[in-house]
Amino acid sequence: MRMWASITGFERGATEASRGLRRDRLRQAMEDSLQIILQSTHVGYVDQKSPDGTPWAPNAPWWSEMKGNAAPNTGPVSKTVQGGIYKGLKELSRVNPKRMRNSLVKENNITSGSVHYDQEADERARATQFGGEGQIRLVPIAGTGPAGSEMVFDVQCIERPHLGIATYARIPPRTDAEWVEYYFGEQVEIQLRDDF
Repeated sequence: MRMWASITGFERGATEASRGLRRDRLRQAMEDSLQIILQSTHVGYVDQKSPDGTPWAPNAPWWSEMKGNAAPNTGPVSKTVQGGIYKGLKELSRVNPKRMRNSLVKENNITSGSVHYDQEADERARATQFGGEGQIRLVPIAGTGPAGSEMVFDVQCIERPHLGIATYARIPPRTDAEWVEYYFGEQVEIQLRDDF
């Protein structure tokens, strides 16, 4: 199952407004709504807040140090250990180059719409959204130790909820639901003007 946020039927006002909308108007309302949810999710990443407005827990100090104090919502950008006792001795065995924020896509099927992750980022998104077990593997930097002396640390990934319809005004002055209702109402008004 994919990680996603859907606008289908979550807001009664939008559902009622969609009745009688021509296909082109419905498509535009969905497109505008999906775009706001996509942007809202990006804002949640930058603000490091869950869709309900709860701030994310900070990274463990040792992980922040290893990452060079990168933001909690980003993984390391290179294999280099930036700080701590393994700096200059070990490196991360692999780094996922996928930036989660840039892996979000929107899909508009006229009668339903969703913002979700591309397939490549889906598994990582699940661990980011809900937390869970993980591993950090460190290997010697070339020329600093015997080959194969890998270190494996079992870690608990901190949950960082980000997908979902925000219940606070992530993009002021409205909540996600209010924006969707607004965009559907806007298309109703356009259609009414066109019809008269």
